[in-house]
Amino acid sequence: MLHLRTSSLNCTLLAVSLAGAAAAGETRVPTVASQNAIIFLTEIQSAQPGEGCNQFHTSKVGHCKTKVRARILRVFKGEYDRETVPDEFEVQIQQTIIISAISPWSDNNIQAGQRYLILSRASQIGPSAFASTLAPVLVTDQEDTIGDLELILNSEPLTLHQQASAVAGAIAASGTPHSYFLGNYAAGLLAAGSEADTMDLARAMEDSTDSAFSAFAKFLLLSELWDHSRSAAKPPENLLKTYIVITAQYFLLPSEEPTLDLPSLREDILSHHIPWLLGSERAKALMRTALPPALSQRLRKQALDLAADERQRQERRQLMKELLPLIGPN
Repeated sequence: MLHLRTSSLNCTLLAVSLAGAAAAGETRVPTVASQNAIIFLTEIQSAQPGEGCNQFHTSKVGHCKTKVRARILRVFKGEYDRETVPDEFEVQIQQTIIISAISPWSDNNIQAGQRYLILSRASQIGPSAFASTLAPVLVTDQEDTIGDLELILNSEPLTLHQQASAVAGAIAASGTPHSYFLGNYAAGLLAAGSEADTMDLARAMEDSTDSAFSAFAKFLLLSELWDHSRSAAKPPENLLKTYIVITAQYFLLPSEEPTLDLPSLREDILSHHIPWLLGSERAKALMRTALPPALSQRLRKQALDLAADERQRQERRQLMKELLPLIGPN
């Protein structure tokens, strides 16, 4: 799962007008847009899987060659020569499972009617970039992937404070759950910005509803907040406070069974996030005041229940006992 996150690179500075433009030397936040040279949306017109593809998708072993006819629906970034590259083309996609690396198209079960966002470092948009992309993003109506990408692209020329305010507004607005694109961006802004720059963003994330981010985005948002918090010698208070509150909120969500595509969020919190927070003196000190009273009470009740549950592993019960003094009285 975590291998799907793109690596951190320097942001590409865009030519912008003086008003609202980031000042020279200002910290830039890496995004899915700045990390890729080309970004375009496609739709699968037809897909003809070859021999062995059924076993490949069910057992995650072997190889799969699929003849695909695709259509370019929209170009967000990159060079696209419409005279030499048709908007509809045929390619053969070869998929294989590589344990130590990511191979093109991973194990996506390519089907007609699907829409994929193609992100690549290739120099030109076309069939080659489409067939060789490492992590195509399936676009569905379940999360606002395209809206998040548009916000990121439109916000890149702005100052960090303006970017954080734009993301805060998007999170606060009701609508389709946001994708991991926006979660990754928000965590990066919290890590890079000053307390004043990110105040509104931190508040929007802490006040966000359970449906503000998709299930996949929730998992990766927590991972990004964790990565930024533990990689800094002294993480910004807004970052750490938001990480604490979001961890508590997601821990209280109804537990769901893990799937091949998405591990259990609660198990991830119990295995990684709460132990790290309890191991950080600064996080423990902040936890005493960071949680709103209502959230603190709910978390305390959950921790008491788990600590007393003899069906839980002893180390989990002990973890809850260590958490209790930090989250106030009942």
